Amino acid sequence: MFCLLFEQLFSEAARISGKQVVARFGLIQRARSFSDYEDLEANYERRPSAWLQPREAWGNGHVHLIEIPSEEEIHDNIVAFWQPLQPYRKSETYTFGYRLSWPDDLPVPSDRAIVLRTFSGTSNGAERKSGAIRYVVDFSGPILANLPETPKAALSASAGNVSEPAVQRNSATRGIRVDFLLKPEDAELIELRLELKNGDRTISDVWLARWTK
Repeated sequence: MFCLLFEQLFSEAARISGKQVVARFGLIQRARSFSDYEDLEANYERRPSAWLQPREAWGNGHVHLIEIPSEEEIHDNIVAFWQPLQPYRKSETYTFGYRLSWPDDLPVPSDRAIVLRTFSGTSNGAERKSGAIRYVVDFSGPILANLPETPKAALSASAGNVSEPAVQRNSATRGIRVDFLLKPEDAELIELRLELKNGDRTISDVWLARWTK
C-alpha cells in the first residue's frame, strides 16, 4: 500500500560533459497539517524531509524511487537512492562526499510548478461500469500564475487506456488542475506519469502514480 502519498521524490540534474549528473535529491513531505493524516500517535505532519547534496560530481547515474510492498501504513516503505550507470568494479575503492539535511520543506522553485495534491476515485456516469478511475492533480507555483497561456499536460500509462487530459486554471490555488480517466481493462498494474509542458520544456514536478488491481 502506498501510504506516504505526500512524500515525493524531487530530483534535479545538470548536464556536464554530455552526461546526466545528479545535483541533489531527496524525499520531500509537503503536507504539514494534522488534517492531512489525522493520526494522534504517529504525527506524520511533523516528520522531517530528507535532502542529499553531493559535495562533488558522482558521475553518470540515476535516482531511483522505490515503493516497498506493504499492507499496513505503519511501515515506512518509500526509499530513494542513487545508482551509477556502470556497475562498480570489484576490488576498487570509491569515495563519496555528501551533505545530508533534514528540512521541513524546500522553497517553491520559481521555474517549476509543484504537485499540490492528488484526488482519485471511481468515475461517475457511464464510465463507472467499465471500472474507470478519475484522477485530479493540482499543480501550483509562481511560474503558473505568471504563464500567459495554459500549459499542456503530458500524460502516459504503462498499460490500460487514459483519456485526453483536461487542463484548466484553478483560481483558488492560482495554479493548474489536470483531470483524466484511467481504464485499467485487463491490467494488473499500471504506472502513470504526468507533467506540465510549455512548448517542449517541462515546467513542473513529474507526477508518478501506481494503480494496482
